[in-house]
Amino acid sequence: MELEKQAKRAERQQQAEWQQQADMEKQAAASFWKKAFRKKRTRRKLGPAVPFQPAERKQDQYPYALHDFNSPLWESYRGAYGNIEDYLVILMGEREKAPETFKLRRLENVPKTNYELAFDNLCENLWHQMSFYPAAWLALPYLARLMEGWEREKDLEWVFRGIMAAGSFLATDVYGDRPDEEDIYESYRNAGLRICAVTIDFLAGNLDCVREKAVQRRREFAMAVTAILGEQKLAYMLSLSGFNSYYIVCPECENCDEDMEVGYFEPSERMKRAKAPSGKWDGRSLEDVRLWLPNLFKLLEDEEGEELLAYYFGTYVCPECGKKTPVLTGMEGYYLGE
Repeated sequence: MELEKQAKRAERQQQAEWQQQADMEKQAAASFWKKAFRKKRTRRKLGPAVPFQPAERKQDQYPYALHDFNSPLWESYRGAYGNIEDYLVILMGEREKAPETFKLRRLENVPKTNYELAFDNLCENLWHQMSFYPAAWLALPYLARLMEGWEREKDLEWVFRGIMAAGSFLATDVYGDRPDEEDIYESYRNAGLRICAVTIDFLAGNLDCVREKAVQRRREFAMAVTAILGEQKLAYMLSLSGFNSYYIVCPECENCDEDMEVGYFEPSERMKRAKAPSGKWDGRSLEDVRLWLPNLFKLLEDEEGEELLAYYFGTYVCPECGKKTPVLTGMEGYYLGE
């Protein structure tokens, strides 16, 4: 028993040391980028941000169904840690009556209600290690129903959490997996479109509550929105990069470049950032992510994030063969190549 206690203490100490080291590296990276940003902040003169326009929503548009809790499919379509049915049962009930449940994020020390723990456990099941899990096909319609309820209640914090959750596991759906049942997939797809409408209306009227959050949280929110608004592959790569690195495989010579991390490498040495968009976004069209996503960062008052994004949309020059290629093309080779 004593050995077990010692092992647990040692494990906790090791985890704390790792976390401390990670925090120090993040602080160093942030400090580096702030200094670099201050030196160059006069170089890009951009116009004011354009507000998002409310979604054009129609009653009964994009119908979806909640899959029955007694179905055997819950055992077939599982999350990272197994069947997610119990968490959804809790979330569809009253928050104050949520039963006690354990937490999967064992190292998290923030006090949570039982309802919040159930939500966290669902999320942990659906995008653990940024992998896609079939449970998402059954879970997304439930999340859409929850988000629509939170929207009616004007519970902005829970709508925000819903956007973060939906975007995070939609970002993992990049390989074209589909369930065997066509009705399950149709509900999944339509639920995603309903969540998109909720998200757009949130962007149109409630960004003040997001601007109050820490800059890293705002960037995570922007990545979640990117996935929800249809740019799942981009959101997937931005998430895996941590929004602070540019890992690239050159399509010409297949050189794997893992040097470019903010805080340890000056991006301009191998990349040329994209120019500011020449056209003005209309506040509604989602066809050109290079127009609306920089605008979102501007709305979130994240100038540094906007600058980092300009490099993601920029051009890379391979140090081995000299080939020029879009940064995102090289990143796709790194993160999505075979």
